[in-house]
Amino acid sequence: MSKANFTRRMDVHSRCVLSSDATLPDGRYLAINAARHTGLVELGLSCSTDLVSHQTFMAFTPEQARALAAELLACADAQSSSTSAAVKGGAV
Repeated sequence: MSKANFTRRMDVHSRCVLSSDATLPDGRYLAINAARHTGLVELGLSCSTDLVSHQTFMAFTPEQARALAAELLACADAQSSSTSAAVKGGAV
């Protein structure tokens, strides 16, 4: 999967303190928002085909979002290490 390019917006009159979104390489749409009115970090994923559309929405406290981000980074680092070792012919 190639890199996703995020667009980040901040607007004092928006419902979000910060809003980021990207269209992923496979066509899905990812949105991440820091909601002003709830204080939560929102994560949404949308995808559609000719026949069906599907949306998933989750909301996290800032602490939960930080823990999720840490786990995502840990998995990304582990995957990078695994891929590097496989290319070099070593074990992880």
